[in-house]
Order: sequence, then C-alpha cells, then structure tokens
Amino acid sequence: MNKKISIGIEVLGIAILIIGIYFALGMIFPYIMAVHKNISFSTYLADLMTNDFLCLFLSKEIVYFIAHAFFIFVLFAGIGILKFKEWGRRTIITLSAIEIIWYLSDCVFANKLLAIDGAVEMLILLGLLLFFTRSKVKEQFK
Repeated sequence: MNKKISIGIEVLGIAILIIGIYFALGMIFPYIMAVHKNISFSTYLADLMTNDFLCLFLSKEIVYFIAHAFFIFVLFAGIGILKFKEWGRRTIITLSAIEIIWYLSDCVFANKLLAIDGAVEMLILLGLLLFFTRSKVKEQFK
C-alpha cells in the first residue's frame, strides 16, 4: 500500500527534532555555568528556577531533571514522527498536553501571568495537538 507522505508532517518532525536537540543540549548549560562560576549546581538552579510550580513540591534538581527527560522524549518523538511511527505521534500528543498542563499550573499556582511568549507557546502546542489528532494525519501513521 502506497502512503501519501505529508510534507507538513515531515516539516514538523524536523522542527520537533531540532527543538529536542536544542533543548536537550541546552540543559547542559547550567552544569557548565555552575562550574565556570565555581558554585554548586543547586545554588545555580536556585537562581535559575525561581517560580516553577513543581518546585513547590519537589527539589529544583528533580524538576530540572524532569525537564531534561522531557526534552529527550521530544527528541525521540521527532525521530518517531520522521519515521511515521504511531508511538512518535502519540508521544508528541502526550508531551504537548503535559506541557500545556505544566504551563497552566505555573500560571495558577505560582502566580505567573500568561506572558506573550507563553501565549505563543500555548498556541503552538494546541496547534500540535489539533494537527496530530486529525484523522488524515492518523491514517499516515498506521
């Protein structure tokens, strides 16, 4: 059976892969800065992550590593989408929903306002959710 390959899916897969690589590598930056400033990693994270919702319940180090794992999953989801694997589509849907819930919980519980960059991020995530749940897109991943 010949599948009609969508250019939109390929473009989004490449973009998601690039975002995953960028943020997964960017998560290394605090380690480098802590060594460079000759301070502990915990001290650097305390300055970096001041008002994150999960920091109310968990240590900043654990929240940081959760975020790191999140972006590694984004990286693998990008690979899955480029290979038209169903698990890649489901992973990006799940990660988008988790990120929306995380951001909204920050807005509600950590008294953050929905900034312009956050609003743009929310629109992109909602767009991903809507795109990857469309029936025509689902068919291409079977």
